[in-house]
Amino acid sequence: MPNSILIITSEASSKVAGDSQSAVNFAVAIEQAGMKCSIVTCSNDKIFQKMLIKTPVYSVFYTGSIITKISARLHFSFYLAIQGVRHKYWLIYGKTLGNRIAIILGFLMRRKVVFRSTLADFDDIKTLVKKPYNKLIYSLASGYWALNDWFAKVYHEVYKERERSVFISAQGVSKKYRPVTVEQKNILRQQLQLPYDIPIIIMVGHVTKRKGFPEIFDWLKSLKEDFHLVVVGNYNPTRGSRLSKHYDEMQNNYTYGKTALGDSVSFTGEVYNVFEYLQAADIFLHASYLEGFPPNVLNEAMACGLPCLARKIVGIDNKYIEQEAIILFNNKQELKTQMQNLLQNKGLRECYSKNAVKFTDENLKIGTTAQNFIQWLSSL
Repeated sequence: MPNSILIITSEASSKVAGDSQSAVNFAVAIEQAGMKCSIVTCSNDKIFQKMLIKTPVYSVFYTGSIITKISARLHFSFYLAIQGVRHKYWLIYGKTLGNRIAIILGFLMRRKVVFRSTLADFDDIKTLVKKPYNKLIYSLASGYWALNDWFAKVYHEVYKERERSVFISAQGVSKKYRPVTVEQKNILRQQLQLPYDIPIIIMVGHVTKRKGFPEIFDWLKSLKEDFHLVVVGNYNPTRGSRLSKHYDEMQNNYTYGKTALGDSVSFTGEVYNVFEYLQAADIFLHASYLEGFPPNVLNEAMACGLPCLARKIVGIDNKYIEQEAIILFNNKQELKTQMQNLLQNKGLRECYSKNAVKFTDENLKIGTTAQNFIQWLSSL
């Protein structure tokens, strides 16, 4: 039986922030660690597929319509039944289309299936098993990947009747996320057409309510210091795409942001070079209400040497706080105070920048995570 991994994820695109991008990055890290890997996804970015080089990507056609929901599940089941046998291990990234089909088929085909939750209150095990039959289905998985202790605790609370194998680890960060010099930062700002004479705050993610929009625009508008906000993420989804159901919400948030902040805000839309925007910025702001902590973009911002302000959410890893790698806020006043301190005090920004880089170097190398994951798989 081939000693390789099949990663099952919703998307495989370098323009999509979050777990689809995380799945692609991890596939590359698995390959570099010496194990073969393939990806099966509900949509595919042909340009980025060429960038993967070694990693085969198979796409199941899906747009979000009822017809493609049915056809995609049939297509997906057929693919797993025929091609899944080539892989000893299957890694499922969250509540993607057909994830339960994959768990059941994997169990019947005697594959080692690992489920990885991506978002608290969405696909953590406690939320998933609110439907009684799901408790049985997810119990068929051979193992579970918990991004932090909170996910692991919830998993063990649900499946307390027997020992379960759990891999507890953040995913880690790719090598391209690294700090740049002042000169390189200025060059990037020129290339990206960003202002070079005021501090840049960056946010990464779709312009939706879950990500903290539009309230964050009002919160930032109350700041006394000059700044420029760069929002990297989709605000104008194409009709018929999987994000199209959020079209009105995202467009309203975009319009509200432009009205509230005027020339002090830029929206990039979806881009391939998120890492360059992070390297060009001064402060990273993460205002999401729900995430699987740590969201990979937070780790990537830290690796680029950005002082990071993050909303306090479920599952915060205390190591980040103890080592002063990030700053937390709970409300508008806390954000305003913390952000003004960072904008006014370059020395404070440099201190948190050094702490962030040190933390990622010591704890968040994706190559190390991949090696540890492969070693853990052998124990299943």
